[in-house]
Amino acid sequence: GSIRTDRSGATVGSDNRGAGRLAGEHLLECGRRRIAFLGHADEHYPEFAHRYEGLCAALRAGGVEPDPALQF
Repeated sequence: GSIRTDRSGATVGSDNRGAGRLAGEHLLECGRRRIAFLGHADEHYPEFAHRYEGLCAALRAGGVEPDPALQF
């Protein structure tokens, strides 16, 4: 991630997996079941990949299998 362990400078990090999970949970609570993900969820874009992982985890926890055809 973007979080540094040393104390040389100020940094801002984010929990991308947690953000993807929260978004997925919210959409499921709204009754959505076919949820698309827009972004390059691969090793070249780890932030997007982590968000997609979080979304997929939320979907599976909600009883919905992620559809790879909805990842653009």
